[in-house]
Amino acid sequence: MDCQNIINKFNIIKEKEIGSVLYIVEGAKREFTILRTVFNKILGYKEIYGASRNGRNYYTYQKEEKSNSKIYIINTENSNIGTIIDENNFVERQLKEIKQSQFDFDYENIPIYYLFDCDRKEDYEIIEKLLHSFNNSREPDMENQYNSIGGLLLLSYPSIESFIISNYEKDIYNLKIVDIKQYISNKKYNDNQLNMETLNNAFVEMIRTIMELDIVEFDIDNFKDTNEDIFAKEIKEKKNILLSLLLMSFIDLGIIEIE
Repeated sequence: MDCQNIINKFNIIKEKEIGSVLYIVEGAKREFTILRTVFNKILGYKEIYGASRNGRNYYTYQKEEKSNSKIYIINTENSNIGTIIDENNFVERQLKEIKQSQFDFDYENIPIYYLFDCDRKEDYEIIEKLLHSFNNSREPDMENQYNSIGGLLLLSYPSIESFIISNYEKDIYNLKIVDIKQYISNKKYNDNQLNMETLNNAFVEMIRTIMELDIVEFDIDNFKDTNEDIFAKEIKEKKNILLSLLLMSFIDLGIIEIE
């Protein structure tokens, strides 16, 4: 996909049927709150299931009662990205738990997205390895040595709060923020204020920021090269530009339609 063309030729389709989708987010609550706000408040999904077990939260959202569109959101046991490749087969265990509570859950070819922050230096080494293997939401990479399910890793630089800022401001790649949480607090940005208009702005800001990193196109079906390029420029070259890739999942699902 050509980044420049995307900016002027996209639509957000609230009624898009997307089937079953799984988001795995890190242990912090903010990712949960943002996803729930986007799908419930903006896109009109209703919460049909919610539970907390062993420090983890499980939520299911459905578009309409008879709709096949369901969003499953679960969090890892902690904020360590290594959780998704732990020796206890974390992802496989989560799928089994969802299957037990949602009897119509079909995890064959289900799109899986991993939403994690890139704000811990101690995670950089493992992230580099994961970017190579978790590059397609539906099909595991043949060389993925970590699990047989796969999924698409979507990082936020430095954290998911970049997504919040991108909803409200323009040219966020020019911002230099020391404490992003304090910045949001000072600006009084609130998750509950997100709407379709701010979501459109966030998408444009994501694409413009990627272009600012000298990336002019990407392949959502094989996101490895783009993910690795972004990581190299953000971390190795220390660009430190605010960027959340959350809405890449919307392109993949067809919620964001490119004309």
